[in-house]
Amino acid sequence: MAAAGEAIVAKGADFTPGSFIGFFFTEIAGITFALTMLKGRIFSKAEAYSGILGFGFLTVFTVWLTFVPAMFEAAMIIAMVGGLSSMVWYILVGRRLLKLAKERRLS
Repeated sequence: MAAAGEAIVAKGADFTPGSFIGFFFTEIAGITFALTMLKGRIFSKAEAYSGILGFGFLTVFTVWLTFVPAMFEAAMIIAMVGGLSSMVWYILVGRRLLKLAKERRLS
């Protein structure tokens, strides 16, 4: 299974209709997690909104680049916003999870 994935990436066949489903489901899962965080009381709204923004932009990028590859440069602007926002999300969520673990150890 891993060899098949490595062959696709080595061939440069990412962002094709065949690889679309894997990217799309991953980004939809990120949006779902962020929406769940927004409704809960453990994570802040900033953490949730950065995930919604990041994964939303990455979803748009994936759809755009997969089905309209001629507009690569314009799609990269969307990818930059999505990538930076999702990196912020990962950092904020990681910090919050470490803080929760520390609080749990102390109690």
